[in-house]
Amino acid sequence: MSNLAYLPPMLEPFHEIRRVLQGGSYWGIFLLAGNIIMFMPIGFFPALLWKNWRWWKSLLAGFCTSCTIEFVQLFVGRSTDIDDVILNTTGALAGFGLFWILKKLLPDKIGRSFYG
Repeated sequence: MSNLAYLPPMLEPFHEIRRVLQGGSYWGIFLLAGNIIMFMPIGFFPALLWKNWRWWKSLLAGFCTSCTIEFVQLFVGRSTDIDDVILNTTGALAGFGLFWILKKLLPDKIGRSFYG
């Protein structure tokens, strides 16, 4: 039993992620991956547009955006889950990682065209 057993499942970190991965549902895995992929642009495009963008800024942008979405969902009749925040923030960080890899592989294309 988790030491967070007093929390509702939606507030227990990794509860839904663990449930989906243990169940092996393809649809559930698709939804987990979708949450990550959906937030990759939040980490990728600011890094592409602004020269001094750092990984922690992508992490913070993803976290704040995700928290805002989850907060609004409380008032519009949608479910909310801390795991969505974790997955979305991971997606923003993965987007920055993709930017960083592309910048290393294609320095002439990424560096000059957007930074002037």
